[in-house]
Amino acid sequence: MLGIGYTLPGPIATKMEIYIGFQEGRYLGSFLAAVFATVAPSLILMLTLMVLLYNIWNLSAS
Repeated sequence: MLGIGYTLPGPIATKMEIYIGFQEGRYLGSFLAAVFATVAPSLILMLTLMVLLYNIWNLSAS
């Protein structure tokens, strides 16, 4: 299955996460794997960066 994933265009990690999620939990599992494995890390990083920059901006304004 990994070989087939390498032949498909686009990010391989996303396709493998969806496939493994589908094997483990069918449609709900593939949706959760796709959302949490691809969106959650970026979301957490952006929220952390937002809080950090907000705090730095408020320190320099006072």
